[in-house]
Amino acid sequence: MMLGNLEQIKKTAVRKAYLAQRAEFVKNSHARLFSINSAISKNVLDLLNKQRPNLIATYSPLKEEADPNGFQKDLPDCSFAYPSVDGSNLSFWVPKGQLGKDPMMWRPGPFGIQEPDPQKCELVQIDDCDFILVPGVSFDRCGRRVGYGKGFYDRALGKASRIKIGICFSVQLSQEPLPYGDGDVKMDWIVTENSMQECVD
Repeated sequence: MMLGNLEQIKKTAVRKAYLAQRAEFVKNSHARLFSINSAISKNVLDLLNKQRPNLIATYSPLKEEADPNGFQKDLPDCSFAYPSVDGSNLSFWVPKGQLGKDPMMWRPGPFGIQEPDPQKCELVQIDDCDFILVPGVSFDRCGRRVGYGKGFYDRALGKASRIKIGICFSVQLSQEPLPYGDGDVKMDWIVTENSMQECVD
């Protein structure tokens, strides 16, 4: 069996295990989920505020994903870019208006995720962003990430030089090294509701 195939098999198993673990966590934490996401947001803000960013790439979370976006109201002079699926790639757009909440600026994306409408938003390059918040299925302490298997973020971040921050619930942090292959992109920091950790090899 080729090494690449073995890595993919390992990733599929990890993805399945951590998606189930996250679903169980969200189900059992339903009454506390707002405060858990608020804790994630506070940790992100503590990390970002040290740098006074002007533009941050973030994301619209899926139903069971960690939501880091509560901090935006505390950075009124900062702009926020959101990804939009463009074929097999992601492009990043800044919705206009107060915190980008104008519903006219958004449209449903191909995976049921709200995306900025390119007709009404401003295109930015990923390296224009001071920080990039990245969702994932699991992360390890070296910054390795297992996503959803489509490779969108790895392609988007492949040449990005900016600081990449993986966002997840604490149950998504792997204590074991995650499978890592060609084209995978490591995070610089991992933020959960309990911690913000700088990644080290």
